[in-house]
Amino acid sequence: MNWFERLADKLTASMETPGNYGWFHIMMLSIIIFLTVLLCAVGRNWTDKTFRRFILWSWIINVIGELYVVLAFSFENVDGAAVWDYAWYMFPFQFCSSPAYTLPFIAFLKDGKARDAFISFTGSFSFFAGLVVMLYPNDVFISTIGINIQTMIHHGMQLMLGVFVLVHQRRKLTHAYFFRGIFVFSALVLIAMVLNLGVYEIFQNLGMDDTFNMFFISPHFDCTLPVLNLFWDLVPYPVFLAIYIIGFSLVAALMYYVLRAFILKSTGIAPHRLKVNQERPLSGKARALADE
Repeated sequence: MNWFERLADKLTASMETPGNYGWFHIMMLSIIIFLTVLLCAVGRNWTDKTFRRFILWSWIINVIGELYVVLAFSFENVDGAAVWDYAWYMFPFQFCSSPAYTLPFIAFLKDGKARDAFISFTGSFSFFAGLVVMLYPNDVFISTIGINIQTMIHHGMQLMLGVFVLVHQRRKLTHAYFFRGIFVFSALVLIAMVLNLGVYEIFQNLGMDDTFNMFFISPHFDCTLPVLNLFWDLVPYPVFLAIYIIGFSLVAALMYYVLRAFILKSTGIAPHRLKVNQERPLSGKARALADE
């Protein structure tokens, strides 16, 4: 093996596969909860500039993690020899990979309805995806140390950012604000479907039998997501897809309104005082004075 393959071998060292609510899971969950509370306490009144910088650094960490996953699922040490074979089912366009594509819009878009849509998506759809894995990580734990650490950081950041962006944007949390996030979700589902259909045809022409099932909505492969997998064999595919989209939207709405209620109650903001798309974001001092 060359130097890079030796490095890849070290980065994919093994451990005993963690279990749900074992020491590793509880430790990582506790760290994420602590960091979420700390971040909301420290950053809730950040200026928009500081908020954007934090989102940008979060995105960089996310992308580095995604690149590591690509490496880890491409490399295997077979009797001291490096074997490279990419696992296409791990292609980084699953639901939980969405921050890699949505966070830059929060960091760089001009404040307005489009940016609000990505923030809303992060605080509802993305938050739900992270929460589920952090509470029930059984399917994401494997025997690779780095992957277990990465998946806890990755999904933990989804949970943490989901709460934080809504806390920071707490004066915008109207009903319309949530529905903007549905447009982002719909666009991601559409992209996933185009990828699923296009890549499947390419693989067929190349004689490849790899699984490629982004967002688990490909008509060519079974859906293995809990609950939704029950509908896969029971209903026609168009009905399954409708259940998938409506179901995720309803759960995301539940996440948004639970967080919204908690945030407004804890900060003393009356719902009728909410306003979407303020012409000028409140400064840190103005936010602090408004919350007193």
